[in-house]
Amino acid sequence: MQNKVNTVQWLVLMLGLFIWSSHAQEKKESDTTGYKVWLGTHASPKSALDNKDAWKCTARLVEGLNIHKTPVKFANNKIDKKESLNTKDFNQFIHLFEAGGTNGIVEAGRTAWKCDAFPDRRHLEGFLEKKFKTIDAGGYTVKGILFFDNFIGSNAKASKGVVYSWTEEEVQRMRAWLDANRPHVILYWNARNFSKASKDWCAHHLVDGIVLEGNPDKWYLNKGKRQELLKWLWSHEKTKHKPLVFQVPVSSLKETATGPTAIQQVRLWVRWLGVDFMGPDFLRSNQVVLMPVTYNPAFAFYPETVNNGKTYANTMTGITLSLLEQKALFQGMDGVPTKEAVEGVERIGDD
Repeated sequence: MQNKVNTVQWLVLMLGLFIWSSHAQEKKESDTTGYKVWLGTHASPKSALDNKDAWKCTARLVEGLNIHKTPVKFANNKIDKKESLNTKDFNQFIHLFEAGGTNGIVEAGRTAWKCDAFPDRRHLEGFLEKKFKTIDAGGYTVKGILFFDNFIGSNAKASKGVVYSWTEEEVQRMRAWLDANRPHVILYWNARNFSKASKDWCAHHLVDGIVLEGNPDKWYLNKGKRQELLKWLWSHEKTKHKPLVFQVPVSSLKETATGPTAIQQVRLWVRWLGVDFMGPDFLRSNQVVLMPVTYNPAFAFYPETVNNGKTYANTMTGITLSLLEQKALFQGMDGVPTKEAVEGVERIGDD
């Protein structure tokens, strides 16, 4: 009888150790992975090619790219074409991202191919053929297409309120072409609000991931009911398993002489996601992707650090590198991150 009791106790002990080991392993994996950090390549300057050492850590560590070539514009809205990347330069630029250049997404606004506004453009299949011919010529790898409805121009007024929208039949055709030609490429929907149409696309079986576009203020002020959208995505049966990519336009952030800089604003917002809104487990999930991006006027791309590498710079690569190197801080691995810790941009350790 005593031997039987000892055997049962031993089995219970071993089961407990197995469960503890499994949880420890999950935590260990979470500690080393958690959220991903990607970067948008919009408005990247040609000078980045001549100053590779100024953003080499970002080039090595960034985990994915929104691969999009747009010209550099400055605050006076004058385009200096000499500062923009031509196609050859752009391809070289993408190859500098050691991991990111093998894990890209490309954009497909509805007006990018034949529509009422552009009747002479290629049909959908022709658009996709040309897109991937350009990708192949560039030698980088695309694993996703971000499709979205759009105006013509920068806003509704410029487009006189006309929105060009994808239909389910069109997305089915895109999926069919990809299955026949690029079966590994997945589809992302660009969700900007909590409308029924947006939710329907998020939950659609053809959509593999969600891109959530908006700067920190749009999240704080709940523009488009983004907060309700995120909570819904994280819990709904048809969306809770899908990757969520936060595309954060840093060029729209407002800075003042006494207020937080852009890098501080982004870092405070990431803290808000993990501390005030979604909880620490959210940033410990590898479903979550943080992706700084600049539109125009262009936000400074580099350097990634200043003060002899001791401080993150208030630049695109500075923001990106800080999120990459300080995952443990934002994930609360050593306790709840304070606002003071997040506002500080000192770099702990060096390359």
